[in-house]
Amino acid sequence: MKKIDVTIRNMIALNVYMAMCYYKMDFFDVAQEVLSVYLRSFPNSPAALNLKACITFKTYNGKAALPEVDVLQRVSLYPAAKELLRHNQVVFNDGDGALQVFPGLMDTLPEAGINLILYHLKREDIESAMTLCNDLEPQTTTEFLVKAVTLAYWGQMKESKDHLKTAEHFFKMVGESPYDTDTIPGRQSMACSLFLSGQYDDALVYLNSIQCGMWKEAEEHFLAIAGADRDKPTFKNRKPLMAWDMYTRSTDPKESFNILRIIAMDCYTVGEFYYAAKAFDGLEKIDPSPENWQGKRGAACGLFRMLAQGKATNEQMAEILQMLDRGNHPQADFVTSTIRKWAKDNDINLE
Repeated sequence: MKKIDVTIRNMIALNVYMAMCYYKMDFFDVAQEVLSVYLRSFPNSPAALNLKACITFKTYNGKAALPEVDVLQRVSLYPAAKELLRHNQVVFNDGDGALQVFPGLMDTLPEAGINLILYHLKREDIESAMTLCNDLEPQTTTEFLVKAVTLAYWGQMKESKDHLKTAEHFFKMVGESPYDTDTIPGRQSMACSLFLSGQYDDALVYLNSIQCGMWKEAEEHFLAIAGADRDKPTFKNRKPLMAWDMYTRSTDPKESFNILRIIAMDCYTVGEFYYAAKAFDGLEKIDPSPENWQGKRGAACGLFRMLAQGKATNEQMAEILQMLDRGNHPQADFVTSTIRKWAKDNDINLE
């Protein structure tokens, strides 16, 4: 898709599909950037506006996303789009109206069933959640996690070892999945699996420190634990330099790659774009995929924004520009020339 987009510039609708892909990968800033290209030409597109609302919801909260949905209420929509809009309004309103809306949408929108289970779990109606889970055949990471959490609740409530064992299995499947191994949900899932299997030493530290947000305590514990997972707390404590130092000192290729992935994803998430760009550059050298380029480009643009706000140094920006120049990506010149033109206009030295 990316290759097509580069060669056929007038296929502007591809930006919506690309934005959906980045949204699914949790690259919300990149998704917003790509989607905005389409919205400039078609500002009233229901599909694009709905995706924009979903990105806002993920980036901020439901309250911030509701104005985006309000715009859609004034647009003529086909029936399926109206159902999607009703569903998302309930989600953005923290479940208000869930019992009235979700049941009628479950046959056409699988997400409605998942969100209805979550609605019951949040209100500690475990029996209703379990009833819905009995018919759920999980296919996606979210579905596996929702079923695992429900089974764990039910197993604890009924003291059922079989349900707890199944929950452990589902958590482990997510934790060991190549798509989720180095993501936050993936690592949390592995910790839950370890906890349910009775391997408490690392699992309890992981759950108490990371899931409860005790980042300082987590840093002390994780520095003593071998493996790439230890890097997560350094980002929440705004110490990416420490994580980068761990990467440079690593001698195991697999561990180095895993650390790079964590630095790239998590530094991007918390806005440490300098280290995110360096990490994505390292990943791109190993795997020159469109996703790694987009991550590097998004991080470079994020650093540029920080520079304009006085939150990044000229030296950092200059280093990333040189890095983009060395990469020889066909789109790199547009990024670097735009930044350098701004720097020249503002009498800023980036050489």
